[in-house]
Amino acid sequence: MDTSGDSVIVTSVGAITPWGLGLEALLDGLASEEELPSPAKCPKVDLGQYLPSEKTYLDRCSELALVAAALALREGGLLDENRLLRLPLSRREKGSGGEAAAGETPALADRIGLGLGTAYGCLDSMYANTQRVQTKGARLASPLLFMHSFVNAPASLIAIEWGIRAPGATFTDGGLSAASALYWACDLLRRGTVDAMLVGGVEALSEPLVRSMVGGRWPVEGSGGDRGLAACPIEAAAVFLLERAEFAHTRGASVLAELAAVSPPTALTKERQAEQRRAEHEVARLQEIEQAQQGVAALEGSVTASPSLAGQGWRAQRAPGESPYYAFGAQFALRVAVALGELRNQPAGAEVLVEEREGFRKAKALLRKP
Repeated sequence: MDTSGDSVIVTSVGAITPWGLGLEALLDGLASEEELPSPAKCPKVDLGQYLPSEKTYLDRCSELALVAAALALREGGLLDENRLLRLPLSRREKGSGGEAAAGETPALADRIGLGLGTAYGCLDSMYANTQRVQTKGARLASPLLFMHSFVNAPASLIAIEWGIRAPGATFTDGGLSAASALYWACDLLRRGTVDAMLVGGVEALSEPLVRSMVGGRWPVEGSGGDRGLAACPIEAAAVFLLERAEFAHTRGASVLAELAAVSPPTALTKERQAEQRRAEHEVARLQEIEQAQQGVAALEGSVTASPSLAGQGWRAQRAPGESPYYAFGAQFALRVAVALGELRNQPAGAEVLVEEREGFRKAKALLRKP
């Protein structure tokens, strides 16, 4: 794990999940004994309460990402009364070449980067655009649908909405997508390329994705391609505001945690692969015994969801079937959000390790309470 350079601070989090908006809704939902329907979608939101501009069309994935980003920026104190990004230095105050004049602070939008992870992106718009071209021909293709169908459309819309001009990127790596985004964001911050980063993960339950499910469930892939018990798929978005410690201190930002270290998705060693296989097979064997004892038929592609994830930190180490919920590209970001919630009642110096595995690969993040 890379821990060099200036420390990286988490100053806010914006989240939208099937349980509602904000971190509290996520934590309360996980602690509740009420099970979600499968698959579970997020509640509808009046975008006019969160965005500075009106939207005529948005893919569901972009909508969730915009809401989560707005919540993170608002909680982080970076939005003004018109929901616009606070700009210490406007374009008119810049030199003729567009650069900041000597002794002046660069525009905030020039020093905030953006990293977003998603497994499938804007599938609804992509599918609609493809269907239109196939049925009506390329001449009648919709430019609007085409522009909104790219996997990086959510990140681009966030950048456009708040005029963010620092480096931005979208990462597509399954359930580890947000981990890749976090690793990249931390690297930019520690290098001093940016002062702050909006970074997280998002996934929408698009029509093509829902149609690919079995009985409303999503099989969780273990090591070696083994398929564990199916999880309840959910759509969600979680976006964090990360800042260099010096920058956060200068502007008097509240600190939720230090992102002490992040490792990118890496392959497990052969020994760990074998160990994981054995553990997964043992979990499956014990589940079959328990189901037989309870007289429950072990139907392929079905699962009885655990009523609560409270105290499990969204399962720091998840074998197939352990976690009742799976959020695809937003999975790792939700784990980090839950870890932030766990740290709130911990003493200074307490640490929470977040780990996500998918197949033979894993990613980790270490959060520390200052």
